[in-house]
Amino acid sequence: MAGKLQGENALRHSGVPYTIVRPGGLLNDDKPGNVVMEPADTLFEGSIPRRQVAQVCVEALTCPAARSKVVEVVTRPEAPAPAWDQLFARC
Repeated sequence: MAGKLQGENALRHSGVPYTIVRPGGLLNDDKPGNVVMEPADTLFEGSIPRRQVAQVCVEALTCPAARSKVVEVVTRPEAPAPAWDQLFARC
């Protein structure tokens, strides 16, 4: 865990544009639910299918609100499906 944090800190201070995505427990199978995104160190339980983690990463590439952010992601069946820019802007 310390190595991951050290890598994140190096990236943050590098001057390179970044979005750090911290997924909850990874699932191989899809399950119903929408992405829930929160700022760093605020989501302590939940899981997310790998496919949806990949989707978050792809969306972060073109969403200006994702720049210079650390986000934690899980899925929840009761979560609404807001636009990606709204999800990233909340973090």
